[in-house]
Amino acid sequence: MSAFTSSLRPLMRAASGGALSARSFSSSSSRSVARMIITGRLAAAPELQATSSGQDIVRYTVATSTGPRDNRQTSWFKVASFDQGGQRDFLLGSLEVLKRPQNSNENESA
Repeated sequence: MSAFTSSLRPLMRAASGGALSARSFSSSSSRSVARMIITGRLAAAPELQATSSGQDIVRYTVATSTGPRDNRQTSWFKVASFDQGGQRDFLLGSLEVLKRPQNSNENESA
């Protein structure tokens, strides 16, 4: 048992010592793809369209709302989903990152 444990020690040190080059959820480089989960409501029924090459695309719009009921802000995300190939989903929309102020003088949003 000790021979088995000693053979795993270098691997355990390498795994805990630094950041891994590949992300756990994707095999693509971290600079080329962002992963986002959008939870919202469909604006209308999804539409099935075909490209000039015959590839099927499903297009739909998702609305997400944030903020209190009397002052809601809605973001609209247009999504195109491809059935096959390397590019499965394409998203066109806006994203706003908000930071809560830590003191009364700080007010940031990006």
